[in-house]
Amino acid sequence: MPSSDSTTIDFTDSSSQPRTFTSDTGTNVPLIQITAHEHTQSQTIGKPKFLPQLPSHRYRYTVWHELRSTQVKGDQLKAPRVREGPESKEETFYEVTDNGGALIHHDKTGQEKEKYRHQQENWESSLRVNLSYQKLDHTYQVKNFMRILERLRCAEEVILMDNSLHDLHNITFPRCIVANLSKNHFVSLKQIPHMPAVKHLTLQFNQIKDLSGLNKFPKLESLDMTGNAVYYSKTYRRRVFQTLPNLKLLDKIIKTKADMEEISKEDRQPEASACVMM
Repeated sequence: MPSSDSTTIDFTDSSSQPRTFTSDTGTNVPLIQITAHEHTQSQTIGKPKFLPQLPSHRYRYTVWHELRSTQVKGDQLKAPRVREGPESKEETFYEVTDNGGALIHHDKTGQEKEKYRHQQENWESSLRVNLSYQKLDHTYQVKNFMRILERLRCAEEVILMDNSLHDLHNITFPRCIVANLSKNHFVSLKQIPHMPAVKHLTLQFNQIKDLSGLNKFPKLESLDMTGNAVYYSKTYRRRVFQTLPNLKLLDKIIKTKADMEEISKEDRQPEASACVMM
């Protein structure tokens, strides 16, 4: 007679009845018995059951410059997370402790606290800034993010990928040479930050519909607009190169003789919008 073993995984609790599923192959393959929840109509629909909070939950709004013992500054971080807590954060700021009961936040208050934050962030000294994938789900997160962008006066490389950004036309990066704003929600080049020195600009997979505003970037040597609506325009490459005489590389393809051909009168007519399947 074949031997059988059984394994039970039980997710039941006192509020619900278990439902058991049994499988027996009739061979020496172990018998598996799984006991799991059965959701009943008596349970509240749409009301999740929360797991116990992890010990790290107490630090969920803590930023590096708020720690009691840190000398790290913003320009030393390779890819900082820009997180700002809600107003309720201040209610417990001076009470958060580690596992040993020691306070983890500094004890500065008022203007002293703001001055210390400004000094530790030190964004004005940052030369290369990567603030991608920030998940700016709340208004206070967006406000804090914009505050930081306004301080990037010396940044020569700025990476802001996948932040659901819509409009940064009021932001200026005066020394930026390399910028990557891919996978955001820009619909026009006029919404891109003012970057008078930029030479390499990546705008892949936004929603840019035309080339209006492209002349804002006369020093561009490389541009990548792959995945935007305008990218699929018939005269796209020729119009880009005619607008940007210094451009050498467009969408990772070097300039060719065909890119410099004159655009016919027929091609100059506005093109009908089309649905692009991607």
